[in-house]
Amino acid sequence: MPGFSQQSYNRIHGFKLEQIKCNINTIVNNLEKEGLRDRQILYHLYQFNLGEISNAKEFARELNIGIAAFGAYFNGHTMFRDYLTKNMTSSALQMARSELITDYIDDKFRRGLKITHVPN
Repeated sequence: MPGFSQQSYNRIHGFKLEQIKCNINTIVNNLEKEGLRDRQILYHLYQFNLGEISNAKEFARELNIGIAAFGAYFNGHTMFRDYLTKNMTSSALQMARSELITDYIDDKFRRGLKITHVPN
């Protein structure tokens, strides 16, 4: 999930959050009927959805399923390569830093992670 508000869904997918919640509920019920109980929501963390985590967690708790949060990442090899090699346009860099949580990448570089070769 790219968040837990209609605003977050509008930014990433354009889907209707209420329909997504209904779909998840249906999937959980169908999996339960099949005896599959190891279920979880994968929640992508963005700068703009950090305040929505508690609502997503509550939704998962109501369905008796887990939730795992992961930092959203660059979509595509080229974009990530351009970020790593500092070849990203200033507008793309500004957008990436306003939406993605890039601090962990920058921290790796500050700690000495070196990129010796980034394939094209």
